[in-house]
Amino acid sequence: MNGVSIWMSRGLHHTIHSRNLDSTLGERKGSFDTMRFAQLGRWKGHLQTPDQSWDISPESWGGSRDRSWGVRPVGEKESDGIRQGVSVMEGLWNYFPVDFEDHSIIYMLQETNEGVRELEEAMRVWHDPDRPTEWLGRPEYEHELVPGTRMLSGSVIHFLKLKLV
Repeated sequence: MNGVSIWMSRGLHHTIHSRNLDSTLGERKGSFDTMRFAQLGRWKGHLQTPDQSWDISPESWGGSRDRSWGVRPVGEKESDGIRQGVSVMEGLWNYFPVDFEDHSIIYMLQETNEGVRELEEAMRVWHDPDRPTEWLGRPEYEHELVPGTRMLSGSVIHFLKLKLV
């Protein structure tokens, strides 16, 4: 039988809850009212394809879980007038969860085409539950794009309050 049976066996830190994201479409219509959480951890289970199978163990498999919930566009379709001149998928969305030996960094950023930040998070979360989560300041990015596309060829994220020891 092919399939996936994998679950997070050990969270490396507590879940990080983002602030509520309330986004509108145009000047009057609410389009999103959502919440989310993120957590890095270790995974356990089994993965099987027609040609191969893998045992997933926490010693060698890590990853991120990210859940969101809330109100998204619902109901009957609005008339075309509300969407004129407005792109629902506009702007920039970055999500980089990174795991290190003793901590994780959760970076999320959503900007409009005009550069307005609707969501911004940069947190260091220690795997030791007795250490407090650290806000890393306003994140700044330097993205390099593949010419003629919106695809990244490279990126550097700066955390202004990150102190490396």
